[in-house]
Amino acid sequence: MQTSDLIPLTSYLFLALRPKQWIKNLLVFAPLFFAKEFMNTESVLLALYAFVIFCFTASSIYLVNDIFDRENDRKHPLKKNRPIASGKLSVKIALAASVLLLTASIAAAFYLKTILGIIILAYTLLQLSYSAILKHIILVDLMVIAIGFVMRIYAGAEIIYVEVSHWLLALTFFLLFFEILIRKFSIS
Repeated sequence: MQTSDLIPLTSYLFLALRPKQWIKNLLVFAPLFFAKEFMNTESVLLALYAFVIFCFTASSIYLVNDIFDRENDRKHPLKKNRPIASGKLSVKIALAASVLLLTASIAAAFYLKTILGIIILAYTLLQLSYSAILKHIILVDLMVIAIGFVMRIYAGAEIIYVEVSHWLLALTFFLLFFEILIRKFSIS
């Protein structure tokens, strides 16, 4: 592989990581604001680390999901342009990047705080189960997505050593569950 080949490969890999989806991980900052810890530099840094870890974890799972779905994605009018479905990013490179990102994320999470490592590991297993099986089970797919958001808030609270309100977690779950439900079944 020549150096000139690395630039497009790097851009396709970056696109496959779905950086636009990283906004979802901002939920790790919610406990920072509710606990009024946003002026505490240590808490902000810890939340920032958790944010980055969730971004890398989610991106590694997007790569695996795109590998699983590449045949179906090739038939979809928009998804056919994704780097893996289009063949611009090989399965081998995507899988290697996924393993590398996931290993680094889990190691960093456990290094920062054991409970964060456990949450990231649980999130990973849940999302991989979703990619392989659960997304095909009606309503379970919506619950898994909503639970993923709740896990982000819980991780944000745990990393800065604050207790998270069960009401906040429940409200987040139900609001997101119904928002996803409406979006999934809305007529366009």
